[in-house]
Amino acid sequence: MVSRALLARAVAVVLFACGLLLPAGSASSVSAASPCPAGPVTVADLVRLAGDSGPLATKFRLPVATMNERAFACFGSRVIRLAAFVADPGGVGGANAYRLSPRWMEETGLFLFGTSRRVDGFVEGPFHTTAVPPRLGDLQARFQDRWVLVTGRFGDPTARTCRATGEKGLTPNRSQAIRICRSIFVVSAVSLLTTPSTSTASPGPQADRMRLRTWLAVSAALGGLVILWFGRRRRA
Repeated sequence: MVSRALLARAVAVVLFACGLLLPAGSASSVSAASPCPAGPVTVADLVRLAGDSGPLATKFRLPVATMNERAFACFGSRVIRLAAFVADPGGVGGANAYRLSPRWMEETGLFLFGTSRRVDGFVEGPFHTTAVPPRLGDLQARFQDRWVLVTGRFGDPTARTCRATGEKGLTPNRSQAIRICRSIFVVSAVSLLTTPSTSTASPGPQADRMRLRTWLAVSAALGGLVILWFGRRRRA
C-alpha cells in the first residue's frame, strides 16, 4: 500500500491543481464579472459585457452612449475589429444631469447590431453604441442598413481630455469623467462588407492568465499522479 504521507502529498498536489483552475479573485467577484471573450469579438460579446454594469455606469448612466467598463477591463486600449450591421434602433435618447466634453464622446456615431433581421420595421436584437470623432463625418448615414467592418477601441487617447459639467452631486469629477470616456468604444475606421465576417481582437491579459493557470493545473495534476505511481512501484 502507498504510505499515508505519500498519499497526502499527492492529494495536496491535485488540490493545488484544482485551485489553479479557479479564476483569480474572491468568489463573489468571480460570479459577478462577465468572462472576457476568448476568441474573435462580436457585437454580441460587447452587448454582453456592457450588461455587466460597473460602478460608473450604475451611478452616472448616459442616455444613449454605452459605458462598457467590463470591455475596457478585458481589452484595455487594444484595437478591435468586428463585423456589424448599421441600423437606426429608433426611440433612444433622453435627458441627463450632466454632459461630457468633448461632446462627441457621448453622442452616438454608430448603432451596431449583430444581425440584419427586422421585426416590425426595426432590426431585431440588442445593439452597441460607439463614439465617432467629427473628422470621420456622419458614419451612421453613410453606412445605414449595411454590413460593415468596424475598427476602434476602448481607452481612446481622447479620454484623457474628458470633463463633465452639470448638476452638483450628480456630475462625475475629473477622474470619473476620464474613466467614463475610456469605457466608450471610439471608432477609427469603417469599411463595407459584402457578407458578415468573423471579427478579430486580442483576448487581452485575462485570457492569457487563464491559459497559463490551465497549463499549470494540468502539470500539477500530472505531478500528483506521478508521485502515486512511483510510490506504488517502490512498494511493489
